[in-house]
Amino acid sequence: MAFFYATLCNQPQKPLSILKSLGLLGLLLTALSACTKEPNTVLAPVSTADFYMIGNLDGVYARQEVSNQTSTQIAHFNDYGQGVDFCTFGYGCALGNFGDTDPMFQVSFPQLFSGDCALQKSSFHGLFHTGAWQYGGSTGKVEITYFDGKESWSTSFGRQPETAFFKVRSSYMVGESQTLGGTFSCKLYNTSGASKIFENGRFVLNFKP
Repeated sequence: MAFFYATLCNQPQKPLSILKSLGLLGLLLTALSACTKEPNTVLAPVSTADFYMIGNLDGVYARQEVSNQTSTQIAHFNDYGQGVDFCTFGYGCALGNFGDTDPMFQVSFPQLFSGDCALQKSSFHGLFHTGAWQYGGSTGKVEITYFDGKESWSTSFGRQPETAFFKVRSSYMVGESQTLGGTFSCKLYNTSGASKIFENGRFVLNFKP
């Protein structure tokens, strides 16, 4: 369709009846509008993998998918601080091959649990609510990190635009773990301040206590 519009924009109008001319005029106006409008970024396709993170990274389709057909692996990790009776726990999930120069995507929920250490596991499944989450590195927020094989890019290294979002659309138990599915859009920064736009994103990820 884009090729048709581009071709049509450069074609002269031929003599037609009044009705046909009016019809062609409407088509030409639509076509000219399409010629001057900037193309939309193509939506990332829905994955059929068991776990995945996909999206358009600076306009290029990027993905990490875990299934029987891929060599990509899934890794779970926790960050925690422990006192005598009081603990804080953060939960993360990463997808990649985990070599020194292999790309990787990671989502983490820092300090998501804080309270009595003995209650951490029993409270785990109730921590991951559906709906919107804010980006950040503190309690109740979410971080996205991308390792491109050379350096890390993170939502926590810079300010997020107003259009950024992270939305959990499904949250369900799988044994002791919790699987989340949703959509996102964000801006990733490296430590030097350079940035990448990660948009039209979708994910299904798994987290463990």
